[in-house]
Amino acid sequence: MKNTNETLPKITKEFNALFPAKWLRRNARKFGAVLRQRDVDIVILFWTLVLAPTIGRGKHMVDYQRIF
Repeated sequence: MKNTNETLPKITKEFNALFPAKWLRRNARKFGAVLRQRDVDIVILFWTLVLAPTIGRGKHMVDYQRIF
């Protein structure tokens, strides 16, 4: 079976290299965005807020809620 990292599109690898999940979680906790681990994954929330506007979605906060 192939390693999952080999099957990811190149852009995904590049984004993850820029903002690794471990780094996002550590800094989210450090700066108070995360106080405890809950149902909302800060990494998924981050990528939703970053990428949604680039695909023409997310004109309103409710749009982000639907995407997330």
